[in-house]
Amino acid sequence: KIDLTLLPMYHTHNADTLHPELGLTLRLKENYLRDVATAKQFILTHPDCPEVPNEIWNDVLASNYVNLDRVFSGHYSLDGDPREVKRIGDFEVVSGGAKPDKHVRDKGDWGGAWDTYSEAVVFAYPHRESELRAYGKYINGLFSSLPSAPSRVINYDCAVRTRLARGNRYLLTEVAKFNDLYTQHFIAPGLGGSATHPSQKASRSGGRSNDICRRFNEGKCTADPCRYRHRCFSCGGEHGFSSCAAASGSGGARGQRK
Repeated sequence: KIDLTLLPMYHTHNADTLHPELGLTLRLKENYLRDVATAKQFILTHPDCPEVPNEIWNDVLASNYVNLDRVFSGHYSLDGDPREVKRIGDFEVVSGGAKPDKHVRDKGDWGGAWDTYSEAVVFAYPHRESELRAYGKYINGLFSSLPSAPSRVINYDCAVRTRLARGNRYLLTEVAKFNDLYTQHFIAPGLGGSATHPSQKASRSGGRSNDICRRFNEGKCTADPCRYRHRCFSCGGEHGFSSCAAASGSGGARGQRK
């Protein structure tokens, strides 16, 4: 067994110096990590086990970051809990499912996934209930304040929970400790605030483009709605180039094309 007394940080490993809730979290986390498989087995056979995807339990017990896309996808899954089985020699390695097929895109998606995730965390860490509830209210408030930019709120939440998972000195309710992340995702131009969540491919303008639709000008566009502008290349009217009287003899279409 490892000799803990030889570890440089051994004599400063004292959870009692932290906020009481953080100290309790670390004590429970340390206990779970001694044998995650046994702890997970106990939870999955408990009568009151929350209905969450099995694959997230290891991360919940270890206080790791949990991708809410996996929680959201699991809620709508028709195939049970997906698993990957890989054979290595005489052994089979069973892991969680592949890439989630549904993604959190707005306030409603996030709220549903968050409630399910919170139920699992509170089952393992009961003292965190008020913390998770308060954080959920805070994030929902951000969604309400920025109705046209849900991706920024989703990115910010991911960044906050990633930092929480990597450190042991943060509560989700201590938002002042995440001011740099808030600046990055909501204030600073050209940084996180202008980025979209990986699952959201729409542009910052909500999926709309200022470019003129080429297929509309050819009378072939069937998109409803179309992300490109339905305007004539020649005169800017609300008709296609093919039916524009002003385009006669123009020598071709002008402007930006799809």
